[in-house]
Amino acid sequence: MIECGLGMSVMNELITKGRICNVVKLPLQPPKHISLGIAVPNTDKLSPAAKKFIVYSEKELVGIE
Repeated sequence: MIECGLGMSVMNELITKGRICNVVKLPLQPPKHISLGIAVPNTDKLSPAAKKFIVYSEKELVGIE
């Protein structure tokens, strides 16, 4: 709907990063940030998917502003 000129949205960079679309992305003033926290009782007992998610998060989300 936004791309068709029928509205606007406020989204963070985690959602819009890498998207190719015909919209204008403008930064918020003042800038806003979000924090991602991951808590697990024991990293040795995590599933393979959870371990990959943590590795991906650490690699991809560091330094996004």
